[in-house]
Amino acid sequence: MNPETTDTAQAEPTGNSDKSRRLSLQEQKNLLEERHKKELAQLKAKIKAEEQREKIKDRKNDARRKIIAGALVLHHMDKNTSSEVHQVMTRLLNEYVVKDTERALFDLPPLSPDEQSQRLNRHAKERKKESAHADAGFEVQRYEK
Repeated sequence: MNPETTDTAQAEPTGNSDKSRRLSLQEQKNLLEERHKKELAQLKAKIKAEEQREKIKDRKNDARRKIIAGALVLHHMDKNTSSEVHQVMTRLLNEYVVKDTERALFDLPPLSPDEQSQRLNRHAKERKKESAHADAGFEVQRYEK
């Protein structure tokens, strides 16, 4: 046997082995990338689900706070008809509760369609103005005397 041929013959399998090893490493890399993408997608889905649960919890808590605060104010108004709270709340309810069905809940008379429209427009302008002030860094107190 020729020593050069033997070396070449032995070198080729090693070369093929390196090549197949590199393909194997590339395949391993691809598998790891796919696994990481899948894990990342699962983690993102878990985060999104937790954020949704938190939003639902926040909305429920907000509604509960409003119910409790409203019940407290209504109770105070019933028991203290000459109080400042009663006067201010009556004025606010009369001004800002526009729908007839909602006004009836507070024993307020219905508004004419023109008056409803005027109040809704006025309230929309107030919200727009408040939003502009908030964007500029000002805090607006809407319910002043």
